[in-house]
Amino acid sequence: MPMLKIKRSIWSTLAAVVSVFLWIAGAQAAAGLERFLAKVPAGEMIAGADRYGPVEGDLPVAGVFAGERRVGQIFLNTDLNDATGYSGKPIHVLVALDGDGAIAGLKLVKHSEPIVLIGIPERRILEFMSRYIGLKVGDIANRKDDARSVDMISGATVTVLVIEDSIFRAAVKVARHLGLGGLKPDRPVGSRETRTIDLARTAVMDWETLLAEGAVKKRRLTIGEINAAFEKAGNAEAIARPEEGAANAPFIDLYMAPVNVPAIGESVLGKAEYKLLADRLKPGQSAVAIFANGRYSFKGSGYVRGGLFERIQIIQGETSYRFRDRDHKRLGEVLADGAPYFKEVGLFVFPEKADFDPTAAWRLQLLVQRAIGPIKKTFITFETTYRLAKLLLNSPAVQTLRWAQSRFPALHPGGVVDSAPLMSSPPTGNGRAGLVHDARRLVLRGIGAAWVRQPAASAATMAAMAVAAKRASGGSARDVSTIGTLAPSTMPAARPLMK
Repeated sequence: MPMLKIKRSIWSTLAAVVSVFLWIAGAQAAAGLERFLAKVPAGEMIAGADRYGPVEGDLPVAGVFAGERRVGQIFLNTDLNDATGYSGKPIHVLVALDGDGAIAGLKLVKHSEPIVLIGIPERRILEFMSRYIGLKVGDIANRKDDARSVDMISGATVTVLVIEDSIFRAAVKVARHLGLGGLKPDRPVGSRETRTIDLARTAVMDWETLLAEGAVKKRRLTIGEINAAFEKAGNAEAIARPEEGAANAPFIDLYMAPVNVPAIGESVLGKAEYKLLADRLKPGQSAVAIFANGRYSFKGSGYVRGGLFERIQIIQGETSYRFRDRDHKRLGEVLADGAPYFKEVGLFVFPEKADFDPTAAWRLQLLVQRAIGPIKKTFITFETTYRLAKLLLNSPAVQTLRWAQSRFPALHPGGVVDSAPLMSSPPTGNGRAGLVHDARRLVLRGIGAAWVRQPAASAATMAAMAVAAKRASGGSARDVSTIGTLAPSTMPAARPLMK
């Protein structure tokens, strides 16, 4: 009992400390927003408004009022997303949304961008930002196009990229939180399954296995795809300057992998380089390896001059992460057995304070540029989604599945198959992959169970079904006539999902 009380006391103390830190962070964000609001009249952000309300809620957002009527909300982009510019310092923009979730006002309130201070007039940046007024945040969030054109100001590529990206992502985050523009609030963190990286799994994989298991993700963009994307964007000058070559020829073969995951890191980097990385990373810090072949460079040369990799960024949810030269290490090759030669290999380490979750899906965005004049360029972005292979994760569902497979070999793909089944399997052309995906299916020999479909069945339910199968068959797992494949449709059917 005394030990139990001590443990409870420790957890209570930790919870209190975390709460204090969160309160301090929220107070600092509120203070930053209030400082800028004191300098900008409400009427400049939303027409007809005459005052701001207090900063309130989980996110640092203030109401905008016309008399007693709330006509919108206002926030600072840097409170909600990274907006570090070419200078290495944040670009602060006040953003106002109306009650329908449309961008109603923008104000560049502070920056240190050298190109704007001594080169391009600030007026041009403000004119560029004005085109965002009226955009509906719901439309921004629900864009489905993989490729998207991006307007730029020549000579201020990084500045404009950071401003646009931080405005849009902060606006979507606020709209989701408040339920504006048809966007639904994100699920509370506590309602999600807890996932962690399986640190015990360190077996080195060869190149073929890395690709087959989804540990390394590949994206090929062909010359035809690039030309089609610029044609769809409608810029006549860009259309008149197509990439030369066969339409199916590779423009870039782009690969990505989270190398802080032990099994991936040792396979891609080799044991020596992975150890250097592991020694460098702080608890909770992540790193990715990006490598490519083709005529297009994902690194470009801008980072040599300005220290920022402008052609790539990683996006998770509504948070984006850009890398600077200090986050990057050039590598000579990928050391996985059977890996091809790559023209570019880069190791990128997330900043220590980055709130990046390697167990959740993320996207790598590639900025493709096309020269349309001596100094003028146009741009298109392409995004590729990465999801960590389940065999490298720990979670309650994954642990239950591994336990069930260890007890009942028939749960493994290509396991026990009845040579004379009482009934045949239904067609599986609908793309559903089996017990651990959208359809759970089970056929028991001799009890006439037919096909049992449980679309919402959990891994625990699946394990219970396996136990029932064993008992119904007189205690032998070999009397189970068919238990559907556990392999995702993207994996070879004969390769076990869990080991």
